[in-house]
Amino acid sequence: MLRPPRPPVRPPSPRPGLALALTVAGAVPVISAAAEAAPPMVDGPRTLRLDARAERSVLGGTPADIAPDGTFEAVRVVTTAQTYGKITVYFSTCYAERTPPGGQTTQRVLARWSSAQIGAMPWTPHAARFTPDGHFLSVVSIGGTLWLLKDHRPYRRLTQKTGLAVSEARLVLDADDEPHVFFRRSLSGDVERVVGLDRVETVVEGVDYDWSVGVDGAGFVTVTAYDATARHLVVATARRGEWQWTRDVADTRESGWQHSLFATEDAVHVLSYYYRNAFNRGLNVVTVRGGAVEDRHTYIRLRDENGGWSPVVARLPDGRVRVAHRLREQAEETVVEVFPDVPAFLARRAEALTGAWEDDYRAWSLSVAALPRWRSWTFSAPRPDRNDAPGRIDATYDFEPALEMGASLEGRLGDWDLGLIYTQSLLDDPYAHGVQLVSGFIGVDQLLFGQDLKVSTSYGTYRGTYRDANGERDLSTPVAEVEVRLLTQRRLAWGLYGRRYRLPLPHYLYRAEAGDTEYTFLGAGTADTTVHRFELFGGYSRIDYLTKYENSFHGFDVDLRGGVGLAFLDWPRRRYAGTPVDGMLDLALSAQARLGYLVYHRFYALQGAGGFVRGGYEGAWLGSGLTNDLSPPRDLEDAGARDTDLSAAHHQLFHGPYLSLGLVY
Repeated sequence: MLRPPRPPVRPPSPRPGLALALTVAGAVPVISAAAEAAPPMVDGPRTLRLDARAERSVLGGTPADIAPDGTFEAVRVVTTAQTYGKITVYFSTCYAERTPPGGQTTQRVLARWSSAQIGAMPWTPHAARFTPDGHFLSVVSIGGTLWLLKDHRPYRRLTQKTGLAVSEARLVLDADDEPHVFFRRSLSGDVERVVGLDRVETVVEGVDYDWSVGVDGAGFVTVTAYDATARHLVVATARRGEWQWTRDVADTRESGWQHSLFATEDAVHVLSYYYRNAFNRGLNVVTVRGGAVEDRHTYIRLRDENGGWSPVVARLPDGRVRVAHRLREQAEETVVEVFPDVPAFLARRAEALTGAWEDDYRAWSLSVAALPRWRSWTFSAPRPDRNDAPGRIDATYDFEPALEMGASLEGRLGDWDLGLIYTQSLLDDPYAHGVQLVSGFIGVDQLLFGQDLKVSTSYGTYRGTYRDANGERDLSTPVAEVEVRLLTQRRLAWGLYGRRYRLPLPHYLYRAEAGDTEYTFLGAGTADTTVHRFELFGGYSRIDYLTKYENSFHGFDVDLRGGVGLAFLDWPRRRYAGTPVDGMLDLALSAQARLGYLVYHRFYALQGAGGFVRGGYEGAWLGSGLTNDLSPPRDLEDAGARDTDLSAAHHQLFHGPYLSLGLVY
């Protein structure tokens, strides 16, 4: 059973934030249950916990659990926002939530804090577990330290130093009901076990996506994890009390980034997604017994569908084994199978090797595409109101819409991916109007944070006409772009984008003297400006997902992206009423959407060769600043000193229909 607590653990109270965070009011009644030997325990993002009657369930890897009598208990944090003038304050409350069978949910406040509170100690719940005798254990981070709570009261401090970057934690019990806490660090991804106060040991390094912990009835602790560097499922095992970890590779490349497990009296069984190539993916079962990998076999092998995602396997209280997974990922179709016992589950085997070409991991690919599109580029510099800025500049930019023809070539070998794209306007004189653009990229699989890295760059020139009060002139705008993109296994993208271009831009200067709350127009001008934009972006492209996981698809083509960052504008120095200006810093925003229809198919008879046709309408907006309007009035507390405000906002809109015709292999 749980050892009685050491002398009451009191968080240091000189800091008011911590004293507030650890204020616990009242007590949660202990659930009565007969003491019995703890069953095999598991915890992870896809481990299914059930009550004795299998009537209530909860996925593991959460700060919640279900007692044998069906009582649900959890630790939750609720955050609300309140705006006071220009300041938004976030108020957070940590609750103990309890729902008895057939009863109503009750909540009790464990801690409160706000973003404006000095020395605030936020609570972050990580994991929870009921003991057989009804005590509720939970692991929470409190102000950067890790705590084990018993019935929502501080029971054992796990770390002494603050600032421990914990992304997730797992809590399992051994046969003596002794809790064991494992956690994953946020930056490195290392999975570690808490050994003592500020004493941890590394179990698996560089973990991403799923990781779980299982304790079988024989006293072996098994940690399963996706090694983000080697890109496969690994298991680390140790006997309880000895803690001498051994590590084994449990599956081949691109396996285990989604997995689930259950423990029995003498083993831990892992259901793991695997991917060999577009015609060979599914689920494998790995059995760990006696501290080592004993067996690995294929549970389901799929050729035409991308399935096996989101696997969940659990042993029900009556001994049955329940399996659920997504058979068709795009259709979000879930299948559930129930086996009478563990041997029946293990007897389900698919043919792992057929002697065909798809048995091997496909380490290379090739694709070519033609990219015709009609594209318009609208460039504008917003004008302020004439009454606010008498010297406003009426500048117009004329870039003729044109049919652009592009061609792309992409090749993959091992972990490396290379591509080249050339785009040319089809006009009578492309050197007077239109665009010439050369793009290229290089990608490396699983290079950073367990995600695929792609670095792309492009360089080109847009040619058009510029007009203002001084007349008309030819406009040549060189554009250079660099993008660093990370792609997750689900093909979500995020990264850093930079763009440099040069063209004439109007700018407006406003000034407020000391004591004034209102700005007045000081001057305006046009200068050849160099703009450097840097943005953080995120997005999703369906074609990125399809080309890796699917063999056949026809449906809507979706490509979405948004970014936010800063724009640095630089031009030759000008003076307005003695005030020099030579550039500024402004907000950079972007949004991009591509909506259309896509037909994509690979042919098994051609060993995966195929093609795609995609077409629709696309648009991309880039904004530097929002408006060039007169600056808003100053607050009274800001009116004590002279101030100037400079604006050179401008917007770009690219849009038009697109068509892509490609071959893939």
